Amino acid sequence: MAVIDVGSNTLRLLIGCFHEGRIVRMRQERSVTRLGQNIQRAGSLNKEGIKKSIRILASFKEILNEYGALPVIAVGTSALREAIDSRSFIERAREETGIGIEIISGEREAELTLKGLRGDILHGTAQKPDIIVDLGGGSTEIIVCGDGMSKGSIPIGAVKLFDLFLHSDPPTAEELHKAIQHVYKEINRYILKNNLRSVLLNSGELIATGGTATTVAAIDLGLGTYDGERVHHHRITYLALKTLHAKLSGMTVAERAGIRGMGPDRADIIVPGILILLILMEIMKKNRITISDYGLLEGILSEGQSSLMGRG
Repeated sequence: MAVIDVGSNTLRLLIGCFHEGRIVRMRQERSVTRLGQNIQRAGSLNKEGIKKSIRILASFKEILNEYGALPVIAVGTSALREAIDSRSFIERAREETGIGIEIISGEREAELTLKGLRGDILHGTAQKPDIIVDLGGGSTEIIVCGDGMSKGSIPIGAVKLFDLFLHSDPPTAEELHKAIQHVYKEINRYILKNNLRSVLLNSGELIATGGTATTVAAIDLGLGTYDGERVHHHRITYLALKTLHAKLSGMTVAERAGIRGMGPDRADIIVPGILILLILMEIMKKNRITISDYGLLEGILSEGQSSLMGRG
């Protein structure tokens, strides 16, 4: 089957299936659209992002046609949850590409992300549950695994933070300070509302998924070509991440784009993305983070395949 994620920063397609607990990937495509750029100020989707998203969805439709009558599930996340014109975008996408998009809540996004993570990366217990962080362009989902599972969404992401605060290239110390204050405020508000302080401080592994996390792993590994199998399970210490952030913060976007492992379309938003990861590690008092190459798309695929098998 095929699954599509219409995100704030990226449009992604995965065609595949699960076999004996492992995913078989037949085709993967991704394209940066910045659909959610400046959504905090405008309240609506980025106009250029809309045009690009429709073009990319049309190209995805052509790919899907090559595979015949595949079941297709397409979901919209943070940008489509927030934008005042999301419904008109969805209608246009359906009319021009034939692809129907379902907007999912932040909690549902977190639930699907958990389903997508391979079981071999989770080792927590009821007393020390693992924490999963899905850091996207417009929101960050936090999942506490275990018996008393908690899942929810915080309205901060790499694109959103970049748009709100980091207007210089490279960012100024004042801009970074304001971004840090904002992230602390939003995360602490979420923790207080959900009474998670003690749980997070007494948790097991901190596992991160999403474009920022996998890019960090690719840079740390020095990957010239992205390799999901090497990225999956990669661990990076707080000190190494802090050092990387300091280095990248002092570079221009053009300079960052030349770093091995850095996709050129990630170079502008990697600094705010890493900032969110660092603050989460500081709040939870973690000295390392584990990266997962699996997440939302794989969760949609897993659930969709199970549903199809159930109907069969």
